[in-house]
Amino acid sequence: MLNEKIKKLKISSTLALVVKAKELKDQGKRVISLSVGEPDFPTPEYIKEAGIKAIRGNKTKYTMASGIKELREALIKVYEREQGYRFNLNEIMIHPGSKFSIFLIANVLLSEKDRVLIPKPYWVSYPEIVKFTGATPVFIDSWNGKNFYYKFEDYLPEIKKGIKLFILSSPSNPTGIIMKEEELEKLLKAAIEYDFYLLVDECYRRIIYDNSEYPSPLKIFPEAKDRVLISGSFSKTFAMTGWRVGFTFGPEEIINYMKILQSHSTSNPATPSQYAALVALTDEKDEIEKMVREYERRRDLAYSLLKKIPKIKITKPEGAFYLFPYVKDAIKGKFKNTYEFSEHLIEKFHVVVVPGEAFGTEGFIRISYAASEEDIREGISKIAEAING
Repeated sequence: MLNEKIKKLKISSTLALVVKAKELKDQGKRVISLSVGEPDFPTPEYIKEAGIKAIRGNKTKYTMASGIKELREALIKVYEREQGYRFNLNEIMIHPGSKFSIFLIANVLLSEKDRVLIPKPYWVSYPEIVKFTGATPVFIDSWNGKNFYYKFEDYLPEIKKGIKLFILSSPSNPTGIIMKEEELEKLLKAAIEYDFYLLVDECYRRIIYDNSEYPSPLKIFPEAKDRVLISGSFSKTFAMTGWRVGFTFGPEEIINYMKILQSHSTSNPATPSQYAALVALTDEKDEIEKMVREYERRRDLAYSLLKKIPKIKITKPEGAFYLFPYVKDAIKGKFKNTYEFSEHLIEKFHVVVVPGEAFGTEGFIRISYAASEEDIREGISKIAEAING
């Protein structure tokens, strides 16, 4: 008999679309992918060289399960410089990717009777991770008919009913929206008043636009330090998705139990990857900022093209590298839902997007602009053709 918890997990609703796209590529068709959730840039050379140097220097043995001290110290310094709050070494650990950070946090904190509040649209893994612990995900829609701005008042009724954890993606995957400082402060104060933890997924924190400043949770309200966990990653900022390096800042007691669980599951993150990540932080080159500015240029291009399509509503992203347009009115009477529309895009136009159903919100599609300008222009042109045809 299988574990009942594993039976609760669902495979990605987009798997069939991925398979179809691969079949078309295997047939020699040109497929435009606007679905990818990773940078289209290669890992910068100075980081790759650091990884090679670590291997050649025989830095290939086990490290502490929590990661090398040098990398944890570097992250503490960077966080203090950029966000104005200083953690200590017992309040941080390194993981094989930030997804495992979230998985550990959930499994350390949650039990079967717990409720977890997750704003919709959500990153696809949040509900599945929560369900694996036996806890119950509670969803609140952030779409108000015009935009996706996070509003504390929308979440307060469920918070008052009692939750153990609130999961906040900021900048959001899939909308690119950042929770505003005043809303975040209300949420932090509520965490103390209503006794819950706030997990801030900062995977895209460095990819923000319009010269905006990222609202740092513990700079805004340091009194909430025992209620806040911050999950971060090297994957998006440094184009290091395959290197698998993530991290968690949080209360020492929780971090200690996460270390124990990691030691009995994955052990330490890959040792050469940790040393490459250390150099990424301590010797950062201007190409990181250049990548962000290029994403911003592509955002503006993709946003302007989508705005021209009749009946589409779209919130301009403040970070990350996705657009999440509302297309339900535009495809009404032609397709049952956005999943069917996404299938049509692949089969007839060879364009791959992610239907909103994957993020808990039918009626939308996620478009990644971590793609070439040519693919963005051609892909959105074909989306317009599919809607208007």
